[in-house]
Amino acid sequence: MTLDHIVIFVRDLEQAVEDYTVLGFHVEPGGQHARTENALIIFADGSYLELLALQKNWKRPLIRLAAKLGLVARSADKSSDMYGRLLRWICSGTGIIDWCAGTEDMAATMALWEKELNDTLGYQAFDRTRPDGKVAKWYLGGARSFDLPFLIEDITPREIRVPPVGRDAHPNGAMSIVELSLPVDDPEAMTELYETLGLSSLPVILVARQDHQDITLKIAISSGKTYTLNKRQTHGAHIELVQQDV
Repeated sequence: MTLDHIVIFVRDLEQAVEDYTVLGFHVEPGGQHARTENALIIFADGSYLELLALQKNWKRPLIRLAAKLGLVARSADKSSDMYGRLLRWICSGTGIIDWCAGTEDMAATMALWEKELNDTLGYQAFDRTRPDGKVAKWYLGGARSFDLPFLIEDITPREIRVPPVGRDAHPNGAMSIVELSLPVDDPEAMTELYETLGLSSLPVILVARQDHQDITLKIAISSGKTYTLNKRQTHGAHIELVQQDV
């Protein structure tokens, strides 16, 4: 398993691209899914931050109203496939909302997860059309619980979905995601589950969940220090990079 990417939901993709560019990131145009569009902040090791927004032409006010009224959440609860998880992104506000691990064999990985878990979601194919017309295709699978990552396996070559970049891609010196701090109810029990599910190699720190606690990222920078980002610091006027010693 590898850490593939972090999903950051934003209200306006153009504004988010501008905001993150001002912070010193190089932002790569991603393309369009069925109802969403994205842009990527790609690191030298291939992991990335996905800035994701509803497409402007997809009745965004109506979808947000449906989310506010609980209609989207009810739809997500009834779904038995990956849309049951993806729909919840719309209900989770802006900022960091989810994270993804890569697998080279989705069928085998999901067979193991189905044996160990009772809330798995069937995996299925997805695609995204890039601005240059190329189409990236992949499988998504996983569990309903956000305490676990969702899973991805590429169908087309990965470089179509995630164009490779060099070590010096970002003016601010960002190089890689070195730690993801994830709040869970029982860190000890979840650590054991991670080992069983093949997730123990991921750079994830499981911490006891507290009120108003969010997923937090540490991003290594070329100076030898790290940037820290959490959900409240990853959208709109709240975007902030906090530099820390390693």
